[in-house]
Amino acid sequence: VSTLHGNIYYHLGLAHYLKQNWAEALDAYTKCKASGENPDNLVSSSHWLYMINRRMGDMKAANKSIADINADMDIIENFGYHRLCLYYKGEISLEELSGGEGESLSGQDAVDYGIANWHFYNADIENAIRIHKEILNRSSWNSFGYIATEADMNALGDDVLMLN
Repeated sequence: VSTLHGNIYYHLGLAHYLKQNWAEALDAYTKCKASGENPDNLVSSSHWLYMINRRMGDMKAANKSIADINADMDIIENFGYHRLCLYYKGEISLEELSGGEGESLSGQDAVDYGIANWHFYNADIENAIRIHKEILNRSSWNSFGYIATEADMNALGDDVLMLN
């Protein structure tokens, strides 16, 4: 569903994101988004751009990154990213976001990671950490949501182990 260049930029952006190199991650995902107009590429890159901009404290840029996402897009595989973008825009509820029928475990990890970040951005650290711990108790160690959770928990340090 994506181009070779899009895949390269996607994974480069993810590598920078995991290291919390926000500017480099932002650049890679901006190039990823520009690499193809198919809806799956747009929702996946827009989702990561939203999260990066929120981490950088730029709400205006975060909202701009998801402005073109709408409920009528013809998504083939990135359903979780699509629902997350709609949730960020306030177009669907948390219940609708979490209710992805047929979502793979890695897809559920991605959605739950986005929800945990939502709590984190909105200063609800306790719920963010609770969701991160739920993700880490799963067997999907190779999913991007799981890996990003590990990186976030590592960056937060040992103090987070005392919560929940």
